[in-house]
Amino acid sequence: NDNGRDGIKLVSADGNSIAGNTANDNDGDGIKVDGDDNKINGNTVNENDDDGIEVTGNDNKINGNTVTGHPSNTDGIDVEGDDNRIVGNTVNENDGSGIEVIGDNNVINGNTVNDNGGTGFFVDGENLTIRGNTANENDGDGIFCADCVDSVIQGNTLNENDGDGIKCNSCEDSVIQGNTANGNTNGIELFDRSFDNLIKGNTSNENTNAGIEIDGHDNTIRNNESNDNVGDGIDFRIDGEDNDVTHNTTNDNDGYGINNGGTGNTFDKNSCENNILGGSNPTGLCAPQA
Repeated sequence: NDNGRDGIKLVSADGNSIAGNTANDNDGDGIKVDGDDNKINGNTVNENDDDGIEVTGNDNKINGNTVTGHPSNTDGIDVEGDDNRIVGNTVNENDGSGIEVIGDNNVINGNTVNDNGGTGFFVDGENLTIRGNTANENDGDGIFCADCVDSVIQGNTLNENDGDGIKCNSCEDSVIQGNTANGNTNGIELFDRSFDNLIKGNTSNENTNAGIEIDGHDNTIRNNESNDNVGDGIDFRIDGEDNDVTHNTTNDNDGYGINNGGTGNTFDKNSCENNILGGSNPTGLCAPQA
């Protein structure tokens, strides 16, 4: 603690275990590791001047750490590399973002990332698994996924963030399934021509804009619940084209149940009841579900 540089630092170091340490109030990172196949487990890392935990390398395991109180323009946990596992960490009340992961084949499961000054999770890469995390009341998005390909975002709880619950930028061939995204700006947003994604079985209620907003093409939006939003239940922007929209429930929104601002989208067996704009079950978009 209270060092003029990093608390713990390993460079070009493979196969080490850093476990059960306390690294607080250092002028650099709390823990900084450059190497492969390391285990960073069960550490307490608070109020350092740079990132809480910074890892550069492959096949590392960052599990069960508690990271709190780091300044803006830093991350609670920052990982760059492939085939890493970031599991079961608690990363709350940092002034910057909670967890940032850049690289391919990374697993980000079961983390709690609340009350941070930036985005809860910032991820960028291919073949990512982001499952069972909680990201509530962050000043940015719950999950921001940049250029994610062949990835799974499943079973996460993302409520009351100042940004979107889930925001995907230029994502393709990914699955966004079974997430809860309530009380955000948009519950779920696909933008910058995201395509060939499956958005299924999510709950996106009581958001201050749309429950689900789509600016992309050839996506499947199925079996989602998007009710009681201040904007539309599901909103297709001008570049929302050739999407398949089936069996969604979009009721009691202050905007439209489904707002089709794009072209070539197909709609089947969606329910749109008691929306302020468009009323109930407008022809061509919605019909009562049997």
